Amino acid sequence: MIADGYNAEVDELRGIIDNSKDYKNRIEARERERTGIKTLKIGYNKVFGYYIEVSKSYTSLVPDDYVRKQTLTTGERYITDELKDMEATILGARDKLSSLEYDIFCGLRDRVSESFWYPAAGMIFATSKTPFVKVPVLSCFQFYFYSFLF
Repeated sequence: MIADGYNAEVDELRGIIDNSKDYKNRIEARERERTGIKTLKIGYNKVFGYYIEVSKSYTSLVPDDYVRKQTLTTGERYITDELKDMEATILGARDKLSSLEYDIFCGLRDRVSESFWYPAAGMIFATSKTPFVKVPVLSCFQFYFYSFLF
């Protein structure tokens, strides 16, 4: 809803969301190399969040910092502190981005409505430093909107 480059925080949150898959893939590759588990996968579901899945044949190679979260017929699912942090960052960024975009939109909407509408004269005035001077409003619209104000 808000253009890129308008707000630095919006751009940063979008970057977190857009790069979340790459971040997950980097963690997955690093953990495969660190543990030697070739079938290690990082997945996500709404119930458990992000998890590391290891097939049964490799459960003996699982490091101590992995916390077992779920047992499957084909293997085990684990979580780590790093995955919890990644999940909080990504999901928090989505929520914060939605809220921030809405706040920016409302602020712009309010600023435009306060700065440019002068109902008594039926004109739109530029009260801030903008290139607009005066724009007449059609009297039928003025009457219609003005009747709702009072």
